[in-house]
Amino acid sequence: MKRVYIAISLNGRVSWAKRVKFIEFVGHVSKKLTDEDFEVVNLNTGGVRECPNAGFFECVRFSDSVLCICDEASSGFGETVWSAMQRLFRRGLVFIPSNEVQPSLDLAHIPIHPLITRVTFQTLNDISMFLRTPTFKAVA
Repeated sequence: MKRVYIAISLNGRVSWAKRVKFIEFVGHVSKKLTDEDFEVVNLNTGGVRECPNAGFFECVRFSDSVLCICDEASSGFGETVWSAMQRLFRRGLVFIPSNEVQPSLDLAHIPIHPLITRVTFQTLNDISMFLRTPTFKAVA
């Protein structure tokens, strides 16, 4: 079973309604992955079995990969998570909704780095299918 940490860093410059919609969508992603036998690591559920009071660093450490959804309401991985990813050599996945691929989407906060893979998606199935591909290697 692959462990996936869904990193959430909200963009404070967008409306509250957009942020709430984004958090709800991340909940749908988490449920979809859980239903498909991924173990989703996050701070809301108290981290992971090995470290019940996990913080950002522990969530990254106990995950095979770190996933972030990048749309208008997201500001990427967040500085703390990105720092942990570099220290622990964890693969980062940036999923960009295909309807958000436009010049107005600011991806400047997502680093260009060998640990980062950018993937566009249309449905939740696209995310889980990519995580299951044999060519995707979770840990660098």
